[in-house]
Amino acid sequence: MHLFQPVYLDGKLQGALISVVNLNAVYEKLLKPIRVGTKGYIHVKDQQGHYLMHPSEENIGLSLSAMKAKHPGLDYRDLEKLFKMQLTQEQGSAFYHSYWWGDEFYTKTKKIEAFSRVHLGDSFWVVAAAMNYDDVREPIAQNRIKTIEIFSMIVLTLACAVYIIMRTKKNKEALEYETRYLRELHNKNELLRKKDLQLQHSQKLQLIGTLSGEIAHDFNNFLTPIRGYAEIMLSSIEPTEEIYDYVSEIYDASEKARVIIEEILLLSRLESGKVKKNAPVKVEEQVEEALGLIKSFLSPKVNAVFNKRVDSAVIFANKVQIHQVIMNLCNNAYQAMKTTGGELKIILDSIPLQEVKKSARTSWKSAITLLYLSPIRGEG
Repeated sequence: MHLFQPVYLDGKLQGALISVVNLNAVYEKLLKPIRVGTKGYIHVKDQQGHYLMHPSEENIGLSLSAMKAKHPGLDYRDLEKLFKMQLTQEQGSAFYHSYWWGDEFYTKTKKIEAFSRVHLGDSFWVVAAAMNYDDVREPIAQNRIKTIEIFSMIVLTLACAVYIIMRTKKNKEALEYETRYLRELHNKNELLRKKDLQLQHSQKLQLIGTLSGEIAHDFNNFLTPIRGYAEIMLSSIEPTEEIYDYVSEIYDASEKARVIIEEILLLSRLESGKVKKNAPVKVEEQVEEALGLIKSFLSPKVNAVFNKRVDSAVIFANKVQIHQVIMNLCNNAYQAMKTTGGELKIILDSIPLQEVKKSARTSWKSAITLLYLSPIRGEG
């Protein structure tokens, strides 16, 4: 079943928001588990008499005339009266003779069935509970209560779908504003199309990253001895020895890898715990450390320069994440100029708090950048 809501922008139809309700899933979850007597069941018809939900899959989608053609020779007189009653009355109950559809051999059986309508706009469904007459031991009123409960479950399911549509409609103004903003950017600069493709690729990588939590434990097992032996070597080597710096780099790198693994495990919910809190970080140290790694893969055509305009820059952040941001920015800049060459310039500067607040009040589009990459000669 499809529920849809048209979406308009400036009075023009842009499309429709569609919500799909799987009737098979509704029946399997809400109706099929309900037992009515020994062989009874719940089924649903539309206003033309077609079965929408039925325990026998071969009956789904069939009307009474189609059933006659499929199973000739059976007595359908009582069923015809029952169908006519259900399609003309809001609710009711009846005794009739029919068969247990799905059995290997069809034997005429006396049944009792109670039904009620579910109105869906201009159309309606008939929700009915059928059971063997021999199993009737409790008041028929109790069967009607069960039917009303089923009716309420179906209405609740549909109400949830309608709620989602109405909630989306309520936020239509915000969505329209964002759509206009993105369209303007697209018309002004064709490069945004490439950025959109990159965003889609990034989202795919993000989905793959959520699956990487399963192998994070194994990676941590390999990383543990590296950190352990590096720590042992540091304790047995004098800081004045040349190899001390190399071992220290190994230990620092393994420690960063351990923090990354913890974040992967937390994001993938493979381990419980709190996200590591932020701490004071010296941006200058992170830039110099990242720049040392970047220079190792730069081509001769690209020259990396670090311009520090402040004596000390300390921020409250996650050390590993800041390092990753610097590496990603530098790598993106390098990819843009690795063929033609150029200068990759990293500038570290500070901005007074008053200017930050002023820019924030001016426009939400304003961006305050303390760390940025400056292209030289237009190459990247």
